[in-house]
Amino acid sequence: MTAETIARPLTAADKIEIQELISEYSYHEDTGNAAAWGALFTEDGQFCGRNKPPVIGRGNLVAFAERRWRDKPQVHNRAHWVSNILIRATPEGAAAQSYQMSIDRDGADFKIADLTGKEDELRQENGRWRFHLRRVVELNR
Repeated sequence: MTAETIARPLTAADKIEIQELISEYSYHEDTGNAAAWGALFTEDGQFCGRNKPPVIGRGNLVAFAERRWRDKPQVHNRAHWVSNILIRATPEGAAAQSYQMSIDRDGADFKIADLTGKEDELRQENGRWRFHLRRVVELNR
């Protein structure tokens, strides 16, 4: 085994920062803050939605989030809830898996819009944990 294949153990501070990164993602997505959402990715980061081509690069990610907020007004009343976050060290940085529930609000009524999972590859960039790859996955696979 070479030094490149050994994962550096994650500290408690690393895991807290990664959990906060995942929470920030949902918060910025739900408030339409495209610039803050895109800044959660590495410069060459990727987002892979279900059955869609990947969006690659921070500038493209910001543009993607801006279009989503502008072209899909139904997301203005959506909230994402994330749970069951598992984080582990990898030779490249870290990996995380989580469950996500999307809830739509219509006045005083709420309904579950979607249940998915996320699979993340995370890297440190400029001393901060960022998504290098964020993939939406089906829970029933």
